[in-house]
Amino acid sequence: MNNSIAASTAALSENLTSFFYQNLIVHIQAIQHQIIEITKHLDIKWNNKKIRKKLKSRSITFIDPYGNLITNEYMDHELISTLFKKYKKNYVPKYLHKWIKIGKMNDNIILPLKDYELKSPVSKYPDGYQLITYGELNVFIEYREDIIPEKFLLYVLLTDSIEKIKIQLYNLRKLPNTELTLSILGRSFQILKSNDTVLSRQLYEENHIITAHVLQEKIDTAEPTSYFMILVKLLTGRTLMLYVNSDMTIANVKHLIHEKTDIPIDNQRVIFTGKQLDNDRTLSEYKIEHLATLHMVERLRGGMYHFTSGRIDFEEMTYTGAVEPIKNILAFDFKQLNHPELVSITELQNLVLQGQVLLSKLYNIINETFIFDDVPNLKNIILLNVADNENDCEDDHDDVSNERL
Repeated sequence: MNNSIAASTAALSENLTSFFYQNLIVHIQAIQHQIIEITKHLDIKWNNKKIRKKLKSRSITFIDPYGNLITNEYMDHELISTLFKKYKKNYVPKYLHKWIKIGKMNDNIILPLKDYELKSPVSKYPDGYQLITYGELNVFIEYREDIIPEKFLLYVLLTDSIEKIKIQLYNLRKLPNTELTLSILGRSFQILKSNDTVLSRQLYEENHIITAHVLQEKIDTAEPTSYFMILVKLLTGRTLMLYVNSDMTIANVKHLIHEKTDIPIDNQRVIFTGKQLDNDRTLSEYKIEHLATLHMVERLRGGMYHFTSGRIDFEEMTYTGAVEPIKNILAFDFKQLNHPELVSITELQNLVLQGQVLLSKLYNIINETFIFDDVPNLKNIILLNVADNENDCEDDHDDVSNERL
């Protein structure tokens, strides 16, 4: 965005003292609509190599499930989720489309991209940034025959071996010794060998069930690892039953809670006997034993605000952190773009990037703020518009052939 438009937006936002919630929704949808239309215009211009140089862009590398690197140049305003859809369509075989997901690597650990990361533009990432494609593997952990197996989610690559999966189970769940078996629709159990891979045994298939049988090794001087059940109460009134062992850390417990509730690990506060528990300490250190009751409180940094149908004064919601993002959206105006062909593509792209930043800031606030069910949720409205744009993009590329990985 050029300086004059930015200054105008800032001046208008300072003069705002109140707003109507429905009016805010209309502004959000108007910004999203303009972003979609301008993006289509820029997509056409991108095909012209001479004009392409005028657009801000950077390279993004996708690491496929085999470890191969595929690098392409993308415009700064393109969304990561849109890039991923194009990548799947161009490079991933159809039989893997439902299974494959996108994330990033941190210390050799796969981290899934969160909603706000998927909807962020390429400009948020440095040139040459690497994203990794992976899949989810549901493993049923069987501690004993008299205990119902517990489902556990692992993030894996097609080339990951059973041995590597066992190491993951040990690191995340402290399972000392396991035997993995495969069954298809609950029949024909087969023991998986250490050198078997996700690809070789087609573990990505929905009807393939993987079970990790915990083997209790008896050593002369050591007792077998004992698993027991603990209860975790949520503020919603729901109680979780988790099977754990004394060597597991609080971080491991939070991972289990995340698997059952989808509550981000960073947002969890686990409390026992009135004390908040540290991630790095073990259950044995806190003397947490069989049938102990823990409490999990979700951290909502944005607080809580009940939007109403009437006029809302900004002074009433200063504690939510949403005042400035809302003001900036209400002040932002695309009216001068009735004829985008008369505006330079550089300015058009800057406007799109500015609109994306404004929506992203509001999204991050709303995502961490409780909103009552009787009003439209801004988070869903923003994501819905993004999804619509991606569907349009996917339709435009139906003639692109699928290549095998």
